[in-house]
Amino acid sequence: MSFTLDDRPILRWPLDVQYLESQGQKLVVLRDNQGVAEEPLVMPVALLSIVSRFDGSQSLREILAEGASYGLTEELLFTVVGDFETLHYLETTETKRRWNDICDSYAALKVRAAAHAGNVYPADSSELSSVLESYLREGGVSPNASGGSVSTAAIVSPHIDYTRGWKGYTEAYQALAAAEEPDVIVLIGTSHQGSNGIFHLTQKSFESPLGLLPLAEDVVEGLGRAYGKDRSFGEEILHRTEHSLELQVPFIQHCYRGRKTPSIVPILVGSFHQYFFQDREPLEDAVVSDFVDALSEQLSLLEASGKKVTFFAGVDFAHVGTHFGDPEPCDVVRQRHVASRDKELLDAILQADPSALYSHMAEDQDARRICGYPSMYTMFSVMRRLDWSLSGQTLGYHQAIDEKSDCVVTFGSAVWHRQ
Repeated sequence: MSFTLDDRPILRWPLDVQYLESQGQKLVVLRDNQGVAEEPLVMPVALLSIVSRFDGSQSLREILAEGASYGLTEELLFTVVGDFETLHYLETTETKRRWNDICDSYAALKVRAAAHAGNVYPADSSELSSVLESYLREGGVSPNASGGSVSTAAIVSPHIDYTRGWKGYTEAYQALAAAEEPDVIVLIGTSHQGSNGIFHLTQKSFESPLGLLPLAEDVVEGLGRAYGKDRSFGEEILHRTEHSLELQVPFIQHCYRGRKTPSIVPILVGSFHQYFFQDREPLEDAVVSDFVDALSEQLSLLEASGKKVTFFAGVDFAHVGTHFGDPEPCDVVRQRHVASRDKELLDAILQADPSALYSHMAEDQDARRICGYPSMYTMFSVMRRLDWSLSGQTLGYHQAIDEKSDCVVTFGSAVWHRQ
């Protein structure tokens, strides 16, 4: 479209925002995980003061007037807004049409296809199996582990990419291999995209190069009915490209190769940040407590029918450094501080107590950006509601540090046994 000074551009949202430095210039990288904008958009940090005003409340004329004293020209303003439109980073008729097409195409599928095969991990099944086995050998885990007899309630695994996180994945795999074979795995993880709701189910099985991980259809149907169809499936599209669950799938399939594969209940959990601002625990909100009640009921019915259930959570811990927008670099001193606070986090996690976890997070209003907090809080709440007697154990803790981009991501693995 051809813009005029009276237009009020609106930036599409949600977007993934990251910061980097190249050749001495500070840059911002925008990515659209929904796939409407297919390419990332890279711009100087200085342009944020312009782009942040693309919220529909101000006309280009007003933005120009505000920025004129700082050197903003009409030519530069039209160049910026034009580039954002061309790359599909603005709310327009065209981007709405593209998004509707994506949603319709995904809704028609019976299987959730692997979105990150060929990128985060190999798309060829033989190559993928070889890579997984090399990780397991390197981590001291037998690639031929074939199941155990330990009554396991829950396992926490990373969801960072395999290259940085393979040690955490192998620790979680080892716990899964030692566990009694569950009939159903509640596969729960972080929803990294913004959403209107908090809990997001899907009615699709998950596919990877290693085959199909089947959906526990009756459980998902019952959970969706109890929690409400709109609240459960209204934003099912969020599963389409989310990696937090997908990256667990090949390891789970590898663990059960040659044997009956458990079915899964895939759950994505959105942000709990609003509860810090409201100074109340998530369970005090019916949106959360209703879901915990509904999931607890379905798992209780499963157990009453003689089925075994295990939670498997794909979560990471801290995200710190200028890469994530922190004003100061995450130097060695800060890395040690993060590790110390993460140790306190792990202590709270091992209690499997949602209140203890919330209290830890509320101390600093989630200053470390613990993206796995909502998933773990939900999991612990359900296990408490089911009155499971638990014993927790940390399996490992790791920091992935990229000094060049000042990006530090921490993650770990843990297991809870039923007593």
